[in-house]
Amino acid sequence: MFGSVVGVVERALAGFDPAAVPLASAESSWLELDRIERLVAGAKVRLAVRVEEAGGWERAGRRSA
Repeated sequence: MFGSVVGVVERALAGFDPAAVPLASAESSWLELDRIERLVAGAKVRLAVRVEEAGGWERAGRRSA
């Protein structure tokens, strides 16, 4: 479902060198990455119930989803 998004992020961050980010762009770049992180974290929270319902975690012997 999100494979193409993962690929885009992987390509965008391949060889990412924070030292190469101009100081004038550092804060805005950090804010963009923070936004991406928050969007993904929110999606994971919303998906957690479905992961628990699927039960794969239990079959794999993990203590929780």
